[in-house]
Amino acid sequence: MNIAVLIKSVIATDEPIIVRNGKIDEDGVKKVINPYDEYGLEEALRIKEDDGSSVTVISAGDEKTVEALRTALAMGADEAWWIRTEGAGDEHVLSLALAETVRRGGFDLVFAGHLSIDNGAGQVAIRVAELLGWPHAGAIVACRVDRNGEDNARKIGQGYTLHVTRDAEGDSENWELPLPALLTAQQGLNEPRYPALAGIMKAKRKPLTELSFDELLAESEARTLAARGVGGGTAGRVGDADGVGSGQMGYSERVSSERIGEPEIEKASRARDGEPEVALDGAAVAGPRTERLGCEAPPPRPAGRKLDGTVGEQAAELIALLRNEARILKAR
Repeated sequence: MNIAVLIKSVIATDEPIIVRNGKIDEDGVKKVINPYDEYGLEEALRIKEDDGSSVTVISAGDEKTVEALRTALAMGADEAWWIRTEGAGDEHVLSLALAETVRRGGFDLVFAGHLSIDNGAGQVAIRVAELLGWPHAGAIVACRVDRNGEDNARKIGQGYTLHVTRDAEGDSENWELPLPALLTAQQGLNEPRYPALAGIMKAKRKPLTELSFDELLAESEARTLAARGVGGGTAGRVGDADGVGSGQMGYSERVSSERIGEPEIEKASRARDGEPEVALDGAAVAGPRTERLGCEAPPPRPAGRKLDGTVGEQAAELIALLRNEARILKAR
């Protein structure tokens, strides 16, 4: 079985968070694999140890992302794919790029974290599942892979069934899914391993493939246009209708540059009506749909107060503070 794990590089929880000019300052801070993604990675590695599956870790980000990918390789992943981008964009853009990456790899099963500890949106993985048209189970706390008989064991997807238990607001649900499928991991699924020294040494020799963020978005947009019956619908080279050439990666469909903000169908309609044409770029349609305007640090907490006197006096003063200042206790 061919397994992919989507991971994200996040600031370690023991690092101080410094906000400057409405942005988190990441200079010099330690970054690690998102803890929820580690649960997904550990589960993939356990399946690998059981049936010999291959495990590929995938992440999008800047050069600091490489450290997280190397850690995943040291834990036991077979290879790593790095989608290089300085500005990763919002959940919409990331899911487009990641879905195309999963398509390229021909994966049978994808793991990801239930959410990331920095943004906490919990959107990217389920968006990827929707784009792929795959079944998805979120916040799983148990997972078992069954083969459906020896005759079907070689038919990936038809020969395997997933049995998962997912967290449902304090309750639990048992699900059964066919492959290919995408699962997001919740705390309690397992206990992630630490990289051993031998694994760290082997990680230096394992392949780390760099992918183009812009090309992945171009492929995603071309796929969307093809599905809607627009133009050739294939990612190709600008100026080369057959998609073979040495030009810059772009789209086969060409539309009016003055109407970039319109839906793709309206653009295509205007293009067919003979309006002026220019090539789309990756940011035009497949660009971010949300924008973070800024963030602020929480207000400083007041200094603690030391109570003096005997135990009885301290207790009386504490009750008075809880009643009059904190207003937690009601006056009798």
